[in-house]
Amino acid sequence: MTKRARWIVVISFVAAIVLPFPGLIAWQMWRDHALLAFCKDARAGMSFADLLVLERRHWVNDSYLVQAVFKDYIDQEHSHDLEFRSQPFDPEFACAITHDGQTVRSVQLLTLEGSSAD
Repeated sequence: MTKRARWIVVISFVAAIVLPFPGLIAWQMWRDHALLAFCKDARAGMSFADLLVLERRHWVNDSYLVQAVFKDYIDQEHSHDLEFRSQPFDPEFACAITHDGQTVRSVQLLTLEGSSAD
């Protein structure tokens, strides 16, 4: 193996070990940012259809929706109390949205107990 090939192998190995950690942190920061922006833009009184469009615009999908992990969850239209979290375990904040199937009734950014969010 040439000296250059050895360096390429060593650098590739180090990158494979080191890069996943900053990548994971950046991914989580992106999810936090997307959810905060979504919750800021969501407004009481907007139509439910507009809320779904807003979710897609901010890249908020079912992985943010707490109810989606439960067995009896049907869909957002039939679940009137929605809670979105960027982290499934020990989140710092959540976006709680209530609606009646037609209109968004309330939007709240909740800081969850035990978190250090300011």
